Amino acid sequence: MSAWQRLKFQVFAASVRSPSFSGLLTRLGRRSRDFLSTPDPSPGTLETWAGLGDLDDAPRYGVIAAYLRRLVPDGSILDVGCAQGVLAAEVAHLTHRYLGIERDAACVGAARQLGLNNAEFRVADASNFAPDEAFDAIVFNESLYYLPDPLAALARYAKTLTPQGVLIVSATAYRPALRLISAIRESYSLLEQTTVSNEAGVTWVVMALKPITALIS
Repeated sequence: MSAWQRLKFQVFAASVRSPSFSGLLTRLGRRSRDFLSTPDPSPGTLETWAGLGDLDDAPRYGVIAAYLRRLVPDGSILDVGCAQGVLAAEVAHLTHRYLGIERDAACVGAARQLGLNNAEFRVADASNFAPDEAFDAIVFNESLYYLPDPLAALARYAKTLTPQGVLIVSATAYRPALRLISAIRESYSLLEQTTVSNEAGVTWVVMALKPITALIS
């Protein structure tokens, strides 16, 4: 990693730990997209996401898998925006129930071809999908950006957690997402947060969260 990439990683790592710093960077970049008000219009296809299983994406998948293994061992998992099942291949064996939803039928078809015994994949739009069961963990792995109202969607899905359930959110730490990351931290109880970066300088924030009401009740 170059000196510039290390500096960028340090700046973003500081920004996601400090809401005030994050707010400053967001204001400095106010001309860029703000995912709280304007979702990413290109959710992608199987071809778009062909590289998700590459080594350079491994850091965030490793953190998500570690959180699930520690926080909900042998639990039930809902993966919102599962693409072609990369995360499922990493974590399905850690669970007794895995459900992945994805709006692209070709991605779901590829995921089903993995042949994972305890994993189910459905074609569904995350913006209006209504789970008919409770889950121990609900994962948003780089998928919140594509929803029209990400905070409302997160709150809606959180209602389908089991009493001890957790939310796992991974978000690429670049300026358009900083306000979203900060808002999530302010709205939920943060159990743990990890910031990782690959050799190319791509940085991710992975958060393990609980609804605040779950801690009060």
